[in-house]
Amino acid sequence: MGKFVLFREVWQGGYAELVIVAVLNSAVSLYYYLRPIVTMFFQEGRQNEDELPDLPWTLTTVLSVTLAAVFYLGIFPEPILAGLTRKVESAPAGELPRATPLPRAMPGR
Repeated sequence: MGKFVLFREVWQGGYAELVIVAVLNSAVSLYYYLRPIVTMFFQEGRQNEDELPDLPWTLTTVLSVTLAAVFYLGIFPEPILAGLTRKVESAPAGELPRATPLPRAMPGR
């Protein structure tokens, strides 16, 4: 529902090309959203579900470190957030990027 409202407002704002691209991207994304559901409920499972694949030690190490970092940052985000806050507050105002509004469509469009 939110996408529909957004697309309608953008269309009324004169950005028809942007809405067409966004609708096409949303249609393509349905494939990614529905593929796990189709795989889980409508396809036969593997015969040897009890066996885990053998992973190289490098991949196991990288996945373990990444998993540990995700848990750490999820449980203790304060040090990272405090550091980012200090960095933003200490930056001069001229160095912070400013959002620029999109140009309006031509009145004749």
